[in-house]
Amino acid sequence: IDQELKILNAQIEDRLYGPTQKKSAGAEGAERIVSLHRTSDGIRLRMLATHFYEPGAYRIRRSAEADLDAVAKILKELGRTITIEGHTDNSPAQGEFT
Repeated sequence: IDQELKILNAQIEDRLYGPTQKKSAGAEGAERIVSLHRTSDGIRLRMLATHFYEPGAYRIRRSAEADLDAVAKILKELGRTITIEGHTDNSPAQGEFT
């Protein structure tokens, strides 16, 4: 799994940031859109909510759709079972379903 995690991380960084513009996790203003970690269940992928959603929103930002598509394509190529979990933020809901 460790080798697969390294390969997956490199693929995601290349697609999101480009091969020459990898973001540094600690650099100011360079918060990671996606981060990967090994867990007892396999690999956990975390996505930065503020990149994908407005506070209180339930719809993905149009500007983030390409990033989500890129990550989805990479995960599909793995050929593994994927579990998706989601959590809300602590902002009041807004929009047509409130």
